[in-house]
Amino acid sequence: MAASSGESWQVFINFRGEELRGNFISHLEGALTLAEIKYYIDTKEVPSEDLTVLFTRIEQSEIALCIFSSKYAESKWCLDELVKITEQVEKGKLRIIPVFFNVTPEEVKEQKGEFGLKLYGEGKRKRPNISAWENALDSVPSKIGLNLKNFRNEREFVDKIVDSVKRVLEVIPLNGISKDLSSVSDSNGNISSSHIEQPKALPLDYGMEQRLKQLEEKLDFDSLETQIVGIVGMPGIGKTALAEMHFKKWNNRFVFKKIIRVIREEINDESDWLKDTLLNGKELNHKAQNFKRKIFVVLDDVSHKNQVKFLLKNLEWIKKGSKIVITTRDKSTIAELVHDIYIVPGLNDKDALELFKHHAFNDQDSSKTGNLLKLCKKYVDYAGGNPGALKELGKELCGEDEAHWEARLATLPHCCNPKIQSELRISYDKLSEQQKDAFLDIACFFRSEEEDYVKCLLDPYGPDSSEVVRDLAEKLLICISAGRIEMHNLLCTFGQELGSSDENKSGKRMWNHEKIKNTLRSEQIILSQRIKKETPWLKWVDLSYSNKLTDLSALSKAFHLRRLNLEGCTVLDKLPEEMKNMKSLVFLNLRGCTMLSSLPERLDLVSLKTLILSGCSKFINFELISENLEFLHLDGTAIQNLPWAIQNFQKLVLLNLKDCKMLKFLPECLDKLKALEELILSGCGKLTSFPDTKEKMENLQILLLDGTKIKELPNILLHSCNFKGQVVLHRSPGMNGLSMLRRLCLSRNEEICSLHSSISQLYHLNWIDLKYCKNLLSIPTLPPNLQCLDAHACNSLKEVASPLALLMPTQKIPCSFIFTNCEKLEQDAKKEIICYAHNKSRMISDALNRHNKGLAFEALVATCFPGSEVPAWFSHRASGAVLDPELPRHWSKSGFVGIALCAIVSFKDHTIQNNNLQVKCICEFNNVETSSSYFNCHVGGLSETVDEQRMIKSTHVFIGYTNWLNINKFQEKDGEKECVPTKASIKFEVIDGTGKASNCEVLKCGFSLVFESGSWEASSRREDLEQVENRWLGPLRRIRRFLPL
Repeated sequence: MAASSGESWQVFINFRGEELRGNFISHLEGALTLAEIKYYIDTKEVPSEDLTVLFTRIEQSEIALCIFSSKYAESKWCLDELVKITEQVEKGKLRIIPVFFNVTPEEVKEQKGEFGLKLYGEGKRKRPNISAWENALDSVPSKIGLNLKNFRNEREFVDKIVDSVKRVLEVIPLNGISKDLSSVSDSNGNISSSHIEQPKALPLDYGMEQRLKQLEEKLDFDSLETQIVGIVGMPGIGKTALAEMHFKKWNNRFVFKKIIRVIREEINDESDWLKDTLLNGKELNHKAQNFKRKIFVVLDDVSHKNQVKFLLKNLEWIKKGSKIVITTRDKSTIAELVHDIYIVPGLNDKDALELFKHHAFNDQDSSKTGNLLKLCKKYVDYAGGNPGALKELGKELCGEDEAHWEARLATLPHCCNPKIQSELRISYDKLSEQQKDAFLDIACFFRSEEEDYVKCLLDPYGPDSSEVVRDLAEKLLICISAGRIEMHNLLCTFGQELGSSDENKSGKRMWNHEKIKNTLRSEQIILSQRIKKETPWLKWVDLSYSNKLTDLSALSKAFHLRRLNLEGCTVLDKLPEEMKNMKSLVFLNLRGCTMLSSLPERLDLVSLKTLILSGCSKFINFELISENLEFLHLDGTAIQNLPWAIQNFQKLVLLNLKDCKMLKFLPECLDKLKALEELILSGCGKLTSFPDTKEKMENLQILLLDGTKIKELPNILLHSCNFKGQVVLHRSPGMNGLSMLRRLCLSRNEEICSLHSSISQLYHLNWIDLKYCKNLLSIPTLPPNLQCLDAHACNSLKEVASPLALLMPTQKIPCSFIFTNCEKLEQDAKKEIICYAHNKSRMISDALNRHNKGLAFEALVATCFPGSEVPAWFSHRASGAVLDPELPRHWSKSGFVGIALCAIVSFKDHTIQNNNLQVKCICEFNNVETSSSYFNCHVGGLSETVDEQRMIKSTHVFIGYTNWLNINKFQEKDGEKECVPTKASIKFEVIDGTGKASNCEVLKCGFSLVFESGSWEASSRREDLEQVENRWLGPLRRIRRFLPL
């Protein structure tokens, strides 16, 4: 039977059939089959004198299992096979595992005993090949064989043989087969797992080491599960190089391994191409199905997910533990197929500079300095960490003088390197026509613009714009960062160069002012009334700050217009009636059109989502123009009321009426706006009432009423009002309607005197602004998740509730309560504020581990109020800005969770500069060995987000609690785990937006260690703490029924 040239085997078994076939060999065959190892024995061939077929089988094998028994040397067949085996071993093409069955290695190697008698029994004259056989037997590596006498029974012996075969298969390298197994055997001649070849060490440079480490975190080569990982990145970023290096490092663990660099487009569902290709074109289908083995495959530059699906099929032919790496430029290609994705980052500045210099200077005199080094850095900045670009730009400049470098740098943003362009063109050509248009538009016009803005402009028909932007991001042609669409310099240059050419079906793009003027002149293009006929497919128009624009009739036929920006058109006094035909208009900006008084009657812009009339100071009448409005800006207009039809705005999310000085009334139907999240009434000085709201406004999150003259708060907060010179906030069934309220601003309202305690039920409320509420007398208990209360300059404020705010047992939210310039605050109120700060700091200790993981220090509780004394509960107090406390022994191991800090600051009518003031301190902790640890801690402060300056009078108390979870970690890092600091030095300072505040002085300061309530340090205060907890948690328990589940 002829041997197929495409066949291959893992193990060739060389043995004396007459002696072993019926028992030992049958057990060995079963064990090899069970282990999915493909083996060959001579029973599969037709017996003959011609050994050509058997020799071919040996050549096709990776391991020869030579089983020496007492009658082995009788067989000419066995001995001739052994000669062929030793020849293959010498060539480095085969590994041999000797097995000694009831004979010793010495008997075989030296041809002694019964084994020798069988070899020489007929005499050398009748066995002419005996010299070759002796040499073959002499070459048997006796030290690494497996000997039956070392095992308790044949079953154990068989298991060990199979295990040894498996281990040898695992360590066969890709580039050849070692003829010696001594590196994987122990002193007893057994194949040892502890000596299995480890992954090869590889030379790493230019940032590859870090990338490789990050990739290896996603592929566990010790896992028994099959893993598929994608490597994704823009062209030239180094996907293939990374995959190849990863493959070279780990492929020695696998028998079947392959890097497939050409994924053919014609692969189809019927193909077994991967199976057929995995072993250099040999037939793998039969092989894989007969003895499934683990594989390690790299599929490089996959462009379509169907290619992967067709290649891998259902993975049934792949054994568990296989590893598959796929590189692609398109993340969506593999998103549904892989277990994890590694997005290849750009090189850091240092590695990028070294790589660029390596190619630019041909690795000679690469330590350039002066102007040439500055030029290098500019090229590196442009390349944005892309290794491929750095390489090509370096090669392009290699050998050129400095003048050429300067000239090329000037053209770099406009003229792409040909090889870089070729790589980028591959990605571009695979885009759909719509994606190509979007890519070119972003490159030419919209780089760094807001995502929503770009989406609006890209798609003339609406629903597909988000998909187009997402698709480009998935293909790594753009990225979305902080809500803006960004593009790599290389891609932008490529896109602009392509977009400004005449080859595009979508037309030539122009964005440079001078080029546009020159083109208009050279082509003798003029603007005329014909533009009316050319506008039906116009998508967006920006005529902002056209201060002579009075007529928009040229846009009357722009039926598909999506975005119209007329901001700052100060002489525009009306819009054309034909605007009613703009059924696709989504965004209309009329900000600052100071002559505009109204919109056209019966204007129905069905697609309009955003309308901006901010600063239209003569705008008086607002009518319903679209029921799909989501954002309505009427701030700074002259409107006196809103129409009842506003109740039809069921999608309205934002209603901005800030500084509508003429607004006197709000419609009673305001509660019909079910989608409303933000209502801004700031500065509506004539607004004296809020409508009775009978329905829930459960999506309302922000309610700004600052600067109004509202005497009664919304009825949704007021079930009944006994108004006698006070505005009170009463508990009501409608309270759940504000369950999502997060921000409430009542500042500069001179009518409000107090708030009702039911405000504590607003569970999600995290910000209350009461600044300059001059007639506010008291503050009730506040809700548990409040992060900021600002009561600055509440000149009449005397009382705060007890407790000041509810505490949650799992509290972990930082908070700041500000009472600056509240000069009438009573002593009991100050004690309550101090009590709140002290006990909240203890309450959050259980959640600190989840809140702060680093060594940075963050003020979790901060408060300030007029005063001149450090609270008595601070264990260490001093005059001035410096404190040097002694620390108790073992303080860091006794339930320690943080530190409390206090500073008494004199301001002397200090005006806060640049809207920022902070009280900070520098902490130095020393141990007995005089080593020190330094930390900067935040005590408290003020920070304005609006353009107004505060003046602080008199002397104020600042208290801050700072967690300190990582002191032990810090000590371990410095080898000082057993050297707990025993002394501290703390220095306080006041800084503002200009630096150290020179006219502010720290008069006194305080410091205290804070411990868990169950620790020994806190046990002396346990009774006081339990009383406080009962007092503070009691109200919270009573309102649980109001909290959302």
